[in-house]
Amino acid sequence: TALQSYNELAWSGTHAKFVEVASLAAGLGTNNFAISYVINSADLTDDVRYFAFNNGDSDVGRIVHKISPSGQMKIYAQDYDSTAVAYVSQSADGAISVGETYHIVEFFDRTANLITTYINGVASGVTVDISDLDGTIHCNGDLEIHYWSETFVGIITEIALWKNTDFSATEVLELYNDGKPLDALTHTKADTLEGYWRNNGLSTWVNLANPGTK
Repeated sequence: TALQSYNELAWSGTHAKFVEVASLAAGLGTNNFAISYVINSADLTDDVRYFAFNNGDSDVGRIVHKISPSGQMKIYAQDYDSTAVAYVSQSADGAISVGETYHIVEFFDRTANLITTYINGVASGVTVDISDLDGTIHCNGDLEIHYWSETFVGIITEIALWKNTDFSATEVLELYNDGKPLDALTHTKADTLEGYWRNNGLSTWVNLANPGTK
């Protein structure tokens, strides 16, 4: 089933256009967690970092996402000891195509030391070895979307951070919901939501899972 289309805040090629969500204090530690979101890229000309969970003013303890011109997804994961896996492939080439909408779930299994990425409910077939990361991953700062010098063109929405949780293939399919992403607040694992942001067409997004933050 094709994913539903979104008519929300779109990035159209200006470097300064970004969404910043402050006051997140995830404190993920060394526990398992997951990130989910919906993305539609209108241009894959450049190697583009499109969003990140940062750690305040520090460059450590963060997660950054990138798409290459070949349509390959890559991830940068760093612990608080400054050890990092730097833009490692989390999918094959061609996983992301221009103008197509994708539902993504990334499960960070700190016990098995693997990141498993699901695209439209199906495992990408490429896992990321994070055995070098034995320190904490805080993500205590901002959720930043298109903050860097590269130009992301497209739409991102339904971003969720799930803390201290496991995500089975069945639970990924539940969230994918046959192409119409489930409201994360109604998901089986909703009690593990640390943050949930839906593209509202504005430059400030409300954390639906934790309304005390932005």
